[in-house]
Amino acid sequence: MPISPVAIYVRISNDKTGEQIGVDDQIVWLREYIEDRPDLVEGDIYSDNDRSAWNPKVERPEYERLMGDLRAGKWRYVLCVHSSRLVRSREQRLDVIRLGERIGLTVMQVDGASYDLATETGRGGFDKAGSENTSDSELKSLRIRRAHLRQARKGRYMGGQIPYGFRKRVEVVNNRVVTSYEVHPEQADVIREACRRIRGGEALYRVVRDFRERDIPSPRGKAWSHGSLRYTLMRPNLCGLRTYKGNVIAEHADFPPILALLEWEEMCAAINSAGFRHATGNQVKRLVAGFLYCGSCGTKMKLDGQRKRYTCPHPANGGRKDCARRVGVSEDPVTSLVEDLLGAYLERREWEREHAASTVAAQIAVLDGRLADIQASVVKGALHPDDAGPMATGVRAERAKLVDQQMREDRNRVTLDGGEALRLWTLPEPASGRGSDEWQEWLAARRQILTTLVSGIVIRPTEQKAPRLDVSRVWVVWRDHSQGAP
Repeated sequence: MPISPVAIYVRISNDKTGEQIGVDDQIVWLREYIEDRPDLVEGDIYSDNDRSAWNPKVERPEYERLMGDLRAGKWRYVLCVHSSRLVRSREQRLDVIRLGERIGLTVMQVDGASYDLATETGRGGFDKAGSENTSDSELKSLRIRRAHLRQARKGRYMGGQIPYGFRKRVEVVNNRVVTSYEVHPEQADVIREACRRIRGGEALYRVVRDFRERDIPSPRGKAWSHGSLRYTLMRPNLCGLRTYKGNVIAEHADFPPILALLEWEEMCAAINSAGFRHATGNQVKRLVAGFLYCGSCGTKMKLDGQRKRYTCPHPANGGRKDCARRVGVSEDPVTSLVEDLLGAYLERREWEREHAASTVAAQIAVLDGRLADIQASVVKGALHPDDAGPMATGVRAERAKLVDQQMREDRNRVTLDGGEALRLWTLPEPASGRGSDEWQEWLAARRQILTTLVSGIVIRPTEQKAPRLDVSRVWVVWRDHSQGAP
């Protein structure tokens, strides 16, 4: 009797203890099966512990290694407890069937079922058994999603890692263990500080750098990064809102709010603002970086550090294909010209004028009243929570747009101490040299003035026989002005 080597594949979706008891039990079971079969001999063992075969986002390294060995012709037999341990999705089942048909693979189970994928009968049986497994997984997934949505509409927390800013509280009430969640005082102070500083106009990367210097740990106990702080601050549960698949659908019943709704929305609008700097630890080293735009297509110009020249980027680097004339300008001349223009503008103090009152604040107050009415109707039982969720979501979306508009108007209402701004602008460059802390503070002060007064600087294309850079090529768009010129 010919003896055939057989590959063993074991898998368990959820190992709660981390001790691999499930996969170890499967290995013992499969080895007993091989011992009772004199025509089989044990080959390599492929074990994926705590790995789902249904979730396409979960990687199964041992399954991939097994498939690679099968393609290389190492095995013709694979043994598993059940075919659902090997594959559970339609896509992977089709991959195994196609590969098995080509190499003559046989998949065996401990219950005696065997599928010779080189034959029509074997492929049909393997596909039928797998279809039942897939259907069971889809129904189970649907039930879980419906349960999550039902709990989300009630504002309930569905488990997982406790969000930053909160902590679990366990107490015994009437001989029953009751779990609830409360604000974590130290972490909540970190969130409130970041919110206050960002609403005050401070860049996110500066807050991150300060937290790192003060050794304030992130949710994972490591140093804060730009992404981790941004993600933490943008979570709606900080102001008591419950989301499902990214949409706010209810007030949170488990987590008390750390921030007021208006504070959180203003902070999010500041973070998402086009003028808000999203850089991480990299410090800006040029005065006009990020302010220059191509006068031909409107694309933001980029600096070529080696050539010391700002240019409209090529389409491969984010530029527009329909740009008729890609504008370029040397760094030093345009920086000197902007310095002169801003100095003259500060001396004229043209921004100091009365501004029309904004109606946005009144519109936001009206929407706040509508949200309060919706919540009151739910409490009184006049409105079902399933109906209240979409209504509140629509109002909040409209409110978020108004908050963003209000912040844009506030940025355009230039409030600047003219004398102090002129003093800072005309300060000479520190002798400590580029890159020093003193020099960086000097540059940051000048960029803050530039940001306060200017929305953008458009560089027009060069005319024939015209100098490379003159005043006529530079068009400054001043804040709170529909258009501007030097």
